[in-house]
Amino acid sequence: MYGNAAERTVRPMDTRLTPWLFAALWLLVGCSTPQTSEGVNDVVSGDTDTGFDTEVVPAEPVHVLLAHNASWTLASNDTDPFALRVEGVRCDEAAVLVEEIAMGIWYDINTDTCDHATVHQKTLVGLEPGDTVLVWIWHYAMEHEGGDFHARVALGEPEAVVWQTTLPVPADSGLVYEEVTVTEAWPSGTPIWFHLSNHGVNTWSLVELARIDRP
Repeated sequence: MYGNAAERTVRPMDTRLTPWLFAALWLLVGCSTPQTSEGVNDVVSGDTDTGFDTEVVPAEPVHVLLAHNASWTLASNDTDPFALRVEGVRCDEAAVLVEEIAMGIWYDINTDTCDHATVHQKTLVGLEPGDTVLVWIWHYAMEHEGGDFHARVALGEPEAVVWQTTLPVPADSGLVYEEVTVTEAWPSGTPIWFHLSNHGVNTWSLVELARIDRP
């Protein structure tokens, strides 16, 4: 079957990740600043007769992980809710792996030997109607070979798709960084599914699935 997540090898940082990629990711992540217990930063500016003027700076949004990238399990054809079950669609287990880079842990799917993959685990936190979910993916340049790229995120059993996208192929390398608002409640421990299909030579890296908590 598909080994336990704890048994998977963590691959060191891929040398193909160029400095401009890290710059782009850094701009998306932003620089977090320490917050007071009230959730804001007090910025001191100038002297007045009363001592100091203060400017209240809103707290940064908090990314709360829905899933940990070291804990994904590859679904079999029998358990994959998106299984095509057609001849020629395949996924070599060696094509899905955990990658540790300077910014954290990513989950890679190499589509030259895995053109259809669905992975799953249980959510780490719950979601309420109106919550925002971030889907953050990096991909290398996509070569054309039999169709566009499709990705989905689903919750529950039976699964309910909460986010999906289609990208034309061929395409340059780039980021998928999208937010979606959920419309129903999903408790912690709900099955979460990440599906990808891409016929061609490419590497997709799931950077983060998270709930965005804004003050």
